[in-house]
Formats: sequence, structure tokens, C-alpha cells
Amino acid sequence: MLRRSLNSHLRTVHKYSQEEVESVQEKIRVESNIRKDAFHILCPLCEEQFVNQEDFAGHCEANHSHDGANGEEQDYTVYTVTFASKEEFKVWLHESSERTVTSLYTKYSKAGGLYYRCNRSGKYACEGERRVRSSKKEVLHCSCYVNARNKSDGTVTVKACFGHIGHDVEPALLKLSDMQKMFLKSLLEEHSLDYVIRRCRQGYSAKESRMHFMTKGDLWNIINKYGLRPGYRDANDLVSLQLRTAEENRDDGIRRLEMPVDNSGKGFIMVIITPLQLQWLKAFSSRSICVDDTHHPTRYNLKLATVVVPDNEDRGLPAAFLLSGTMTTDDVQKLFEEIKKLMPEFNPKQMVTDEALCFYNGFKAAFPSSTTTLRYCRWHISKTWERKVRELVEPRHRQYVNKELQQLLRTGQLDDFQQKFGRILAYLDVENQNKMAQYLRTNYLGRVCNWGSFGTHGAVVDTTMLSERWHLRLKNEVLHRNSNTRADCLVELLIRAVEDLADSNDIKDRRRLARSSFRTQQTTKQHRKAQELYDGKIPEKILSKGSGIWELQGKKPEEKFIVENKGGCICPSTSNVHCPLCSVCPYTWTCTCLDNRTGISCLHRHAAKISQNRAAIPREKSSAPEPADFVQRSTSEDPLAPDFEDIVQAPTSSDVCSVPQSQLEERKTIRSKIEMAFTVVMANVNRLVNSDTDEALAKLREIQEHIDKLSKLRLESSPREHEISERPELTKPGAKPLLKKVTLYTRSEHRRKLNQLAFDNLPSEVENSSTKLIMNNISSLRQVASNVRSPRTPCEAGTIFQ
Repeated sequence: MLRRSLNSHLRTVHKYSQEEVESVQEKIRVESNIRKDAFHILCPLCEEQFVNQEDFAGHCEANHSHDGANGEEQDYTVYTVTFASKEEFKVWLHESSERTVTSLYTKYSKAGGLYYRCNRSGKYACEGERRVRSSKKEVLHCSCYVNARNKSDGTVTVKACFGHIGHDVEPALLKLSDMQKMFLKSLLEEHSLDYVIRRCRQGYSAKESRMHFMTKGDLWNIINKYGLRPGYRDANDLVSLQLRTAEENRDDGIRRLEMPVDNSGKGFIMVIITPLQLQWLKAFSSRSICVDDTHHPTRYNLKLATVVVPDNEDRGLPAAFLLSGTMTTDDVQKLFEEIKKLMPEFNPKQMVTDEALCFYNGFKAAFPSSTTTLRYCRWHISKTWERKVRELVEPRHRQYVNKELQQLLRTGQLDDFQQKFGRILAYLDVENQNKMAQYLRTNYLGRVCNWGSFGTHGAVVDTTMLSERWHLRLKNEVLHRNSNTRADCLVELLIRAVEDLADSNDIKDRRRLARSSFRTQQTTKQHRKAQELYDGKIPEKILSKGSGIWELQGKKPEEKFIVENKGGCICPSTSNVHCPLCSVCPYTWTCTCLDNRTGISCLHRHAAKISQNRAAIPREKSSAPEPADFVQRSTSEDPLAPDFEDIVQAPTSSDVCSVPQSQLEERKTIRSKIEMAFTVVMANVNRLVNSDTDEALAKLREIQEHIDKLSKLRLESSPREHEISERPELTKPGAKPLLKKVTLYTRSEHRRKLNQLAFDNLPSEVENSSTKLIMNNISSLRQVASNVRSPRTPCEAGTIFQ
């Protein structure tokens, strides 16, 4: 019944008098006021009832001030405060909640008023069925409350009480405040989850702050709330990628995006070439390129192919990315078509891939007149041969065949290569290993120029190790071995990784670090080996034959190696892979030994270069430690050295542990509060910067004066700590066009779909026979079980399992 017709109903139907009607109305008003607080306000300790929170707080102050919060003393004073603005009220509310270990929630609001209640009070009501939750509610009503009214002149009048009753004061059960969320957001923009959790637990006390009890689930909630996931634009990966492409950000380098035709990812194409990658292509691609792909960079059945170019120090630089669902020749062709649009003169001297022909065929389809030669990765061929030897060769011949095939891959002289290959084939024929012999003749004999080491003179790469090393770094350092990454997150991390790699190489070069180039490290090691083997024996073991040719004796007297300097080095003078000790060039010096790794000079080439220089190898200064007597003498003669007896008799750390520990916790707490306040200051600064008024400029100058004063408050003996620079901000969002929304299957979903499809397509007779076999097995097991359960003698029961 409607409330407005209740009075006439009482008079007409129930024949109530006017006094009785007014009595009913009064009861309704009282109950209505109670319902606004959800329930009758009931004291959880003495069960006395109240109409409003203020009376309840007065009762607690008079009767329960010493044991209200489970034996902990509380202050139930009711404050009446007026603030000039909402901002002042929010600051006061945050400080009061931090001081009293209180967390509030908005009970309801009306007519410009906000009514807050303690988060430990109320009745828990589960809103969903997917998660199993435990309630933080302890009592129906708590004396802690805040009633705020916003007036027309902008002021805020507040009545509040921060004393608790009926439950303990537990900071672990508090909610995160808005200021704490802002502080955590700033940390998550710069640091990992583990660092943020460790920082919170070290910087906040477990007795006072909710921040001490931070978990990864809390941080993920903040990440999702503020959109801190890398590259995140939409909950759907592909929609997020479409939105990013629509932004047309030049720095992203997204050259092509084609959406998949179905949930398996078929037809998906994405080509990324950033401006920095384009510079690498123009500067280094003429020497050689290396193309390879890797599996499982995301949660979907997508493959990532990378075009890697070697720089002047033969370090691999990822110059283009292709993210594809199928990685066919047509997909690779689209990658090189985008490169052709940006660089029509693209014509590398050499292209190194594994034995998958899609990369070279896609390249030739885009550049049909190119003179690029194809080289197969020597490492991939080696692994393929090892696998085929296990399949096709008898066990007693495998060790010998593997050894000969590995030596064949390393043979750099054409005559020796022909002899070894013929000897291997003859051996296999004589030993009746016809399958392996036929496999080598069919697949490798006709294309020896594409994989034989005799054709690698002057080549920069002969394996795909540059691509493999990049993919390993991507999965370990960037993706952290997470194969469940979103597609838009992968794209963002790829773009960042290119910039990070460029900065890392630049820093190593400017600092002249020895580990800046892997090949330079290996070349230096070979120089040391040459020193150990030929030091003082150059006239005996190294014979010069003139015209830049030397004959060297190996470790065994019967070993002879020919080293030749062909000349014509075109390496840059300031950035190259020459030996830093003897300046031998790995591309103009050759050797007949089996150590013919590209870009790395073997020890014989170093020895020949040393012989050519005719100069003694400079010996390093001894770095042996000083004698013990000098150390003891200098220590004893020091007038400022403490007496040994004084050190022994000094108090231990356990004697003075309590006071310094409490002071350390207090200093950490103050530091954390300062950081949180500074976050709010920066938010205000950003708003003032965007405000084109004289008042904003004056306030900015005032803030600068205060910051300058605070920056001078530091100890003279304390070193200045450098702050970690912020990460680059995401690009500005563009318009949202009509997007094609497709949800890709994850790898596990894809496998389930394929298995279900295979099961559905089984022939009826196979399915019936399988079902019949299963039913027969189940019947047999049931019969055995029934025999075991039936009463038998021990002998009869044991015969069942015989």
C-alpha cells in the first residue's frame, strides 16, 4: 500500500481515530529513520538501542571507553568541524583515518550530504557467485561514523566519531584509501610487483598501516583500475591492437595490421618497423640479415618472426617484427613488402635462415631482382642431422657418423670438403646405411653452396644465433618466461625493448665496456690462447712463406695450418670486431683449421698477426696484493685506529636494539608519508600547468619556493640518491572506429577444439567398437569387484588376481 493512502485507509477501513492515526505516523517516522541506518542501531556489548550515531557514540563514551574495541581503549569524542572546501575535508578525513586506523565506506548520500560508516560494521551480502569471499564485517553497528554536509557557499560541516566498538582495530582489514592507491599507482609505473610489495612491507608498520599487508592481488586490482598494463586499450586483445593502430603514432611503427578470419588466428598479420629499426635497416642490412621465428610469445597460437641485422661490432639488432598466426610465404612476403615501401634499395649481401623455405621465398617474392644469396643456419643443420642419425643409422655407427658430419660442417676448404663428404657417403653405403645416405644425397648434396663452410669467406653470419639470442633475451628479460602474455602487451614490450637495446648498446660503447660485443670477447680469448701456445716459440712453430701467408704447427707435430692475409679490410676504424690486442681482422685473415666461426679469429690467425707485428706482447702489471706486514704496519701506525680492547668491550647490537629499531621504523613511516604527499603535490602541479591563469602561475612559483627550501634539508654526510626516471607515457588515444571484434582461442582452448573435432569425426564403426570395448572392460572390473566383496575363503579370494 502506498504511504499517502495509508491515513485514509486507517480511518475508513479500520475506523481509527485521529490520535490513533497520528500514533501510527509517529511509529512510521521512527522506523523510517532507523531504516536509513539499515538496522536498529544496537550496541554490540550491552544490546541497548539507539536512533542515531551521535547518541550511540555518547553511550560508548560513557560506558565502554576503556574496553570498547575488544579490550583496547578508544576515544568516542564526537567532533563538529567546518571546513572551507572539500579538499580540506578530504585531507582531514585521510589524516584522521590514518591516525585512528580506520576505514570508512559511503553508507548513503542525500541532499548534498555524505554519510560514512566503519567498514567493519554492517551486514555482509554476497553480490556474486564466482568468487569465494570472507566477510570483514564483525558487528552490525559500530560507533565510528562521519556525517558530512556540503553547503551552498562551498563549506563542509562534519560530525564525526573515530572510536570503534565490538571489534578489534586490525589494519590488515582496512581498505586502501585514494591517496594510497595513487601512491601505489606511481610505484607500479616504475617498478615490478615484487619490488612494490617489498617496499610496502619495509616502509610501513604492521601495527598501523594497511600498506604493510599488500599482496599481488591488490596490485593487480590497481593495475586493472588505472589501465597500467603495457599497451592496454581494451579488454579484447585484438580490439586493443586496432585502437592502437588507429592512433597512427609514428613512434609505434605499426605498418600493417590484418585481423584473423577465425578464432584459431589464421590470417592475422602485424608488421612493426619503428623509426629506429628503419635506421638500423638502412645502416647495416647491406652486410647480411638473419631471419628466424619463435613460438609461444603470447597466449595464442601466434608466431613472432624477427629480421635481425648485425651492427659494426656484429651485435644483433632486431630491425623488423612480424606477428603471424600461420607464418607462411605469403605472410613473410607482406613483411618484406613493408620494408620495400620504406627502403626500395634493400638488397642484403646474404640472408641466413633455418631450413624453412618460407622466409627466403617470401623475400624473393617481394624482391624478385635481388642478388641476395641464401645461407642455411649451420646450427640448425647440425641438430637436424643428429636427429636423423638417431632415426636412420644403427646404434653402432652413430658416434662415428655424427663426428664426421660435425667436422664436415666446419670444413672451410673446398677440396677437403669434397673429400670428407664423399668419404661419409661411401662409408654409409659400405655399412648398408642406405636410408641415411639417400637422405643426405636427396636433401643436401644438391645445395652444398647454401650450407657448406667453404663459401663463408667474408660472411658476417653463418648461423641464426643473432636471432636466437634476441629471442632468448626477449623471453627471459622482457617477457620473464611468461607465455600467457596478451597480444597488445607483447606489442608494447617489443617497441620498448628496441629502445632499451639501443640505449644499452650506446651506454656500453660510451663506457668502453669489454663485454659490449660477444665476438670481441671470444676474439680476445683466442688471442690469450695464442700467447700460451706460441709465446717464445714463434721462430719454431710459425714459418712465413711471404705474400701474407704463414704455415703454423699445431699442438701436435703432424698438424699444419695455413694462415693467409687476403687484405682489403673495409671495417670501420672506430667500431669493429678486430682483436683489441693485435688488430687481426676475422674477415680478411683466413685459416685452414676447423675453428672457422664467423667474426671470430682463431688462435692461429692471432699467432700469425703477432709474428707479423714482430713486437713483444706487453705484459700486464702485477696485481698481487701487498705483503701482510705492510698492511699490519700501516694499520698499527694509524693514530686514528681504535684500540682492540675497546672494540671487544663495546656493547653488542642486542643491548641497544629496541630504540634504534623503533627509530628506524618511524623514519621509514615518515618517508612513506612524504612520498605519498609528494604524489598529491605533483597531481596539483599538473593541474596548475594546464591552467592558463595568473593565479596558477603564482601558485606554481610558491610551490617551487617550498620545494627549493625542502631540497636543502639533507645531511651533509649522506650521499644524494638519484631517482629512477619515469617510464614513457602511453600514446594519446585516438578516435574509436568501427572495429572488428574477434576473440582468439588460447593454445589450450585450441587443442581442446581440435581433440573434440577429431573425436566428432571418428567413423561410426570405430566409435562403436571403442565404446563396446570400454563397456566390456567396465563390466569385467565390476565382476572382479563383486567377487572380492563376496564372502570367500582366503584361497578362493586370492585366485581372482592370479
